[in-house]
Amino acid sequence: MEILNNLSLSVTEYIVIGLLVFTCLTILYGYFRFFLKIRSADVDAANQLPGITVVVTSCNAARYLERFLPSVLEQDYPDYEVVVVDKYSYDDTERVLGHMKAKYERLKLTFVTEQTSFPDKMAYVLGAKAATKEWLIFIDGQTKVPGKNWLWDMARGMQEGKDVVFGYGNVKYNRGFWNHLLRLQYSMRAMLCLSFSLNGLGCVYDTRNVALRKEAFFNSGVFSGMLNRKYADNELILQGVLKKNNYSVICTKNSIVSYDQYVDRREWQETIEKHLLLLRDYDLKQVIMMFLDGFLKVAFVGVFLVALLIPKLWLLAIIMFSVKLLSQIITYKLVQRHLGDKKILLSSLVCEVLFPVIYCGERVFIKLKRNNLS
Repeated sequence: MEILNNLSLSVTEYIVIGLLVFTCLTILYGYFRFFLKIRSADVDAANQLPGITVVVTSCNAARYLERFLPSVLEQDYPDYEVVVVDKYSYDDTERVLGHMKAKYERLKLTFVTEQTSFPDKMAYVLGAKAATKEWLIFIDGQTKVPGKNWLWDMARGMQEGKDVVFGYGNVKYNRGFWNHLLRLQYSMRAMLCLSFSLNGLGCVYDTRNVALRKEAFFNSGVFSGMLNRKYADNELILQGVLKKNNYSVICTKNSIVSYDQYVDRREWQETIEKHLLLLRDYDLKQVIMMFLDGFLKVAFVGVFLVALLIPKLWLLAIIMFSVKLLSQIITYKLVQRHLGDKKILLSSLVCEVLFPVIYCGERVFIKLKRNNLS
């Protein structure tokens, strides 16, 4: 650059320039090479239509089942069934399901009949055992599917040699601080994991709206030795099944579902804690990539602030920051619009840097809590 040629720079200043340019270009590569790929996440339709069992797990969700379950039962797809697993509900669930059972022949019901310390794991196993089709898709009672072609689009990824199909689900927009934070957290983590998966590094971020071959589910060992492990549900099975080329990613408009869930501080904090505890099941490449993603974005801000304090470098720092910010806005806007994540753009620009710091703080908190308990 002509500006730099006319300046006499010290070794330290050259190092700052190098770090600023390197971190900026690496982040831009991630935006355009990884994140934008989500918008075209689709595959050619499978040669044969596989049979699909939709497993709906539910607990005290009668009002949601009454609103959302009919759309699951009225899909245009020719070969599917719906298994609802009730997890010891005490609301009006039994009446709602009984009414729907009389109306829809393809609906099957099964129940977790006693309270247990691992209701989610039990529900997944009961649902899979009740299934008669080749593929399983897991959702919960608060899931709203986008229309009658949802299963058609998910089935596109159910090809020979594939055992897993990743779909996407966004948290429904509701007013409230904690709802906003959870939607941010889900969206940004999903963008990261989906982009990794689309580039050959299969990564689980949620178990809802994910399809799994039934044979692979049972061959995984089905929570063997891990029934009492906190937060470890279908993520364990999926992470164990995933290989480099045995999964598909589908992010078409008709495949994206929505979760209508109540969110408070505890719900948000438990979601972060769950993701941190599940990091132990990721392989080394996944952990390194996640660490580098957060580290580079925090490091860029740090180097940018240092460069601002150096009179000879402040203009370069502002230019690099502006280029990075504009690229971030374009990428996030396009991907979030495609995924249906509403009203989180401005927050996500800031939280891209804050969330890695929050995760580190939460990790320390978890370790301290464990030490106190022991």
